[in-house]
Amino acid sequence: MKARCVVFLSGILLFVLAACGGQRENVRVVEVRTVGGIPVACDLVQPEEFGVVLGLDTAVTVGSEYLDETGSGCGWLDEDGSTALSIGIWAHDGTASKQLSTMANPVDAAVITEAVPNLGDEAYVIDDGAGQAVMWRKGERFFVMMSFMRAADREMALEMARLVDGRIAP
Repeated sequence: MKARCVVFLSGILLFVLAACGGQRENVRVVEVRTVGGIPVACDLVQPEEFGVVLGLDTAVTVGSEYLDETGSGCGWLDEDGSTALSIGIWAHDGTASKQLSTMANPVDAAVITEAVPNLGDEAYVIDDGAGQAVMWRKGERFFVMMSFMRAADREMALEMARLVDGRIAP
């Protein structure tokens, strides 16, 4: 009887481990360089992810990049030169929450701001009528903004933001 239980439990364990292993194959590991502790923004999204996540059916290339002691940024362009995505990461040791609040609630602009659950420690989608941005903070270290001019829909934009959030260390 004991042998049957051991075999049965071993079978269940192998099934669970196999299922977990299958899920890991779908998760893409991307190496993100850091300079001075700040993630290099252009490493956060791979070219093929524009099609897979955002549904863009055009080639996307890096159009601009910056990195200094205050932050990192990257802008990707599609084939016709339009901005496909821009990401800015700013290091605000101890003040990221204040910076996010200021940016997400501008007093001099007509925007719609909505809180987003399950993204970073605090997040918002901001729509100004011409495009949308997702802004969030990662602890009190980083404030991140992703701007989408031509994202197919909001859920795709949030999926990309969650993918990027998982690649930024707090």
